[in-house]
Amino acid sequence: MKLKFHLVAAAIFCFVSCTPPKTEYKLGMMDFIVGSWGNAADTSNMFFEEWHKANDSTFVGHAFTINSANDTLFQEEVSLTERNGVIAYSPSVKDQNEGKAVPFVFTQQKGDEYWFVNEKHDFPKAIVYRKSSNDSLIASIEGVVFGEFRKEFFPMKKLK
Repeated sequence: MKLKFHLVAAAIFCFVSCTPPKTEYKLGMMDFIVGSWGNAADTSNMFFEEWHKANDSTFVGHAFTINSANDTLFQEEVSLTERNGVIAYSPSVKDQNEGKAVPFVFTQQKGDEYWFVNEKHDFPKAIVYRKSSNDSLIASIEGVVFGEFRKEFFPMKKLK
């Protein structure tokens, strides 16, 4: 009986001491995104994102692409929210998904990369923001299209 107790105690000790501490993420980790951003690449189409902090649990974003004739090619509204311990990046595009927001849940932080994933969405499956410096970041989207992995990058510089 004593041996059984020691084995159980040792197993509990190992489980408690071997389990990595849980990291609690908060929306504030994304404070760097607040402001106006524009693409850093020299292309004929310009990509912009504008973010502001609505309150402690919500950031609101607007992203759009224009061509050299100032025609809007693409635009989306985005909310970045923290509710009940879950952080979600939810873009909505007028002509996609019946105009409804599609939530991508924050899954991990790898250094300066922040990953938002929705495995049920067709494309993209993941949206990643990587802070390069205080005045630059790279957003990317990735997933499989027609059986092939695809990843698109959106390098941006802070405009204000």
